[in-house]
Amino acid sequence: MNVALTGSNGFIGSQLKSHLESIKEINLILLQRKKNNEIFADYHFSYEDFFDSKLDKKIDIFIHLASPNFDNEKDNILEEGIVHLTKRILDTLPNYNCSNFIYFSSCKIYGESSLCKKTFDENSEPSPESDYSRAKLKAEDLINSFSISHKINFLIYRLPFVYGVGMKSNLSNILKAVDKSLPLLVPNDNLHLRKSFLYAESINKVIRNNILNLSSINNEIINLCDEDPISIGGFIKYYRETINSKSFIWVIPNTIFNFLCIIPYIKTVLIKIYGSFEIDNKKIKIIANKDIISTREGIIRLIKNKNL
Repeated sequence: MNVALTGSNGFIGSQLKSHLESIKEINLILLQRKKNNEIFADYHFSYEDFFDSKLDKKIDIFIHLASPNFDNEKDNILEEGIVHLTKRILDTLPNYNCSNFIYFSSCKIYGESSLCKKTFDENSEPSPESDYSRAKLKAEDLINSFSISHKINFLIYRLPFVYGVGMKSNLSNILKAVDKSLPLLVPNDNLHLRKSFLYAESINKVIRNNILNLSSINNEIINLCDEDPISIGGFIKYYRETINSKSFIWVIPNTIFNFLCIIPYIKTVLIKIYGSFEIDNKKIKIIANKDIISTREGIIRLIKNKNL
């Protein structure tokens, strides 16, 4: 079975690539932007090779992960890197008799973090607020339309914040501070500002199941996230306790937190970091229950893998 993957150089993609290479039943094809004079192995190809139909093989499953990852449009990069790239890939799939397509989208399609407690499921009305999430929604619409007109099977996974070894994010910087036993500020947990997270290795297990069970690629949109949403403060405190860090965690009193939220810029920053954003994962639990772990278990595995 031939499986094509884009985005293998990124945080999620590099881990997925390593996992797919371990599956004996597949031949992996990596597609990436080719630089001048770069030499690729037998299973590496450029996008242009793919678009020009230079791959002399059938593709059984195409996994599209590659994407710019920032909120606001810069020089049309989001439109080109998300919408146009997805369209070109879809238009080229018939040249390889490919009828199975897996796309990684974003839960930001539902909106952004807020001070409100609300849980989004796959039937929630999209309300994208950033150029990034609007582009992701356009790509989803393209996939759905293409599947109808060309009779291909697809899966769209909507991801929340993904954490794991090698992540580059504000959370990664915070955890490095905990590693160094530096003091940190977090809101009170009684504000109920919980977020859904996803441990990176869970993606590998879910995709493995899709590859080995093609009937699971059945034209669905699925929220993919850990069990048991947790606040950023709860995430930090559990990580601190697990590694026995001596970081002092100062809990911001609710009155001070609410006062800071009166100031527009500070409110925006606080909500982005600490705000609530929960997604419902009932659908993926039914499909892949044993592969869905809690965020606390993910934190334990993150620490274990960091120490390997």
